[in-house]
Amino acid sequence: MVRIYGSGIPRSWLEKLWCYELFLILGQKNGDPDFGIYDYYEMLKIKSVSQRTFTHFIGERVAAGDLILVPSSKGTRRSYKLNDDLKEKFYNSVK
Repeated sequence: MVRIYGSGIPRSWLEKLWCYELFLILGQKNGDPDFGIYDYYEMLKIKSVSQRTFTHFIGERVAAGDLILVPSSKGTRRSYKLNDDLKEKFYNSVK
């Protein structure tokens, strides 16, 4: 069961369904170096967002400290993981 409300997940991740879906994808991949921004975009089932808006949202979340850039398997790929606090909230929300 997934618990969203009262989970402590920042509102920015919950405002739009695709944002929460991205949160789940990033929590699942946990910085896997074989996946980057465009891979995350392609994994979305909810395609109600443009790539430009998607990458802008990722940039905002990096600036806010929600996402951490991790070394990727390709030099041109940008892979991310949730910060430790959000990772814990992710695991607690999907128990």
